[in-house]
Amino acid sequence: MKTLKINSAKIKVAKAKTNKEHQQGLMHVKAMHCNHGMLFEYPEEQILSFWMKNTTIPLSIAFIDKNHKIVEIKDMQPLSEESVKSSVPAKWALEANKGWFSRNNIKIGDRVSRLAEATIKIRVVKLPPEARDLAKEIENKLIAMTATALKTKLGVSPDLKDIYIDAK
Repeated sequence: MKTLKINSAKIKVAKAKTNKEHQQGLMHVKAMHCNHGMLFEYPEEQILSFWMKNTTIPLSIAFIDKNHKIVEIKDMQPLSEESVKSSVPAKWALEANKGWFSRNNIKIGDRVSRLAEATIKIRVVKLPPEARDLAKEIENKLIAMTATALKTKLGVSPDLKDIYIDAK
């Protein structure tokens, strides 16, 4: 769980970064603590679309741009299969219990702190075929050493080309 701060409010969020995590979201979750939510992260800004299929908790969703600014807040109805789309491109979406944003006086234009994490991007490019095995071995060692040194979580981009290390 990661803690985000918006104005004076704090919310603990589970993160959804992969397509599978995006699709699962909060489906089949029976209840959620009043200051918990789910943060959906995307590689770049885009029009985001959500629905409430198999989601029984009433939710509010905030769409957040690349500058960490809330650009839109909408309420969503349990079990609805109607799409709730951002009207402008967003990089993150934050789902919370319905009314959480208004109860905490959070509005469009507010900034979300602690949203982005420092990442280190490692990419090996244009290797001759005979060096691939050696490069993979070096890459695996580097990943293991870096993870141990930073005591972090590793992530891989959906296309498996980039390795991300979330440094906290």
